Amino acid sequence: MVKTKRCMFILLTAMLILFSAIPAFAASKPTRNSLIQKIQNKGAGEIKKTYYSDFDGDGKKELFAVADGRYDEPSQIWFASSKEVKLLYDDMAVYYEYGNVGIAKISKKQKLFLAEVGGYGSGSASKGWYVKKGKAKTIKKVGSATKQLKKKEFTFTGHAFDSVRMTDGSTYGHTYKPYYAKWTGKKFKEYKGKYITKTQLKKYSGTKKVLNLIKKNGYTVMNIIRRGNGIININISKTDTSGDTRFDNVTLRIKKKKAVLVKAYAQGADFASVYSYGGTYLLSAF
Repeated sequence: MVKTKRCMFILLTAMLILFSAIPAFAASKPTRNSLIQKIQNKGAGEIKKTYYSDFDGDGKKELFAVADGRYDEPSQIWFASSKEVKLLYDDMAVYYEYGNVGIAKISKKQKLFLAEVGGYGSGSASKGWYVKKGKAKTIKKVGSATKQLKKKEFTFTGHAFDSVRMTDGSTYGHTYKPYYAKWTGKKFKEYKGKYITKTQLKKYSGTKKVLNLIKKNGYTVMNIIRRGNGIININISKTDTSGDTRFDNVTLRIKKKKAVLVKAYAQGADFASVYSYGGTYLLSAF
């Protein structure tokens, strides 16, 4: 009888320990609504959109949120997890409806959150964060209009007013050119370029036709840039009768030593409006 009572006591004790652990376990995995409530308790404005996922692969989900800030427009980005609640950004408008905004999955153990915010004039800027041990970490150099191509491969946009140079030396024309970067785990590393010669370019199949096409359309090759991800940018120019010089570019993608001409835009009235992003490519955008 004593032995039976002792066994029952041990069993009841074990059950109490098990059930007492359930609330703690549940609390360690916050829900979307509980994280939203944490942000609202910190004084966030009206929440426009949330991004809820396990960003660091620890089995616990975190949340990024876009909320109204000053002037009752979406201009705040918040982060909430079981470890912290933090206002990450509070400045110009957040364009949360842009296609590049949201979660970028790198692997099962890591996801990024990318956002696009207002810039001065006709530009914009990308913001980004990754999560480590439940805390948001800011990515320092993100670029503009940054978006994921696949896994660790990303593209971002370089801005410049470099479309035309007038006879007085002044330049005008806002151009938007795609550059490329790879995610290293903590930051983006740009595929910086190196200058190559026409002779080196011609080693790739199909490039002679491209050079002939450039010449046929009245352009002169200024320089050629090769990047580590198989992209080649050919900077070209031509001067009109007034003396103004127009700057354009042609992009090639190298696949098994064969050059493929990349369209900048789906359609256009002439060679440059289809194959050029306008302006001159630099070795590095950062």
